[in-house]
Amino acid sequence: MTEIMRNKEAVTVFKPVIARKLLKDGYKLIDIRPDKTDYHKQRSLFVFKNEDGLMNKIKEYKGFPEYLLQ
Repeated sequence: MTEIMRNKEAVTVFKPVIARKLLKDGYKLIDIRPDKTDYHKQRSLFVFKNEDGLMNKIKEYKGFPEYLLQ
């Protein structure tokens, strides 16, 4: 599954650690939705407003190990 999905107004982030870092950096969270593809109903999707620099930050964070993002 891809890490992110794009549309015109929003970007969906699948990893909570990346979503948390984006929130700390001041990006606006629009919604939190259940992941409908998760059979166990335990995962969430984080929907962010598509702002300038958001995609670059996500690409930057994807290059770091998860323990460094927390």
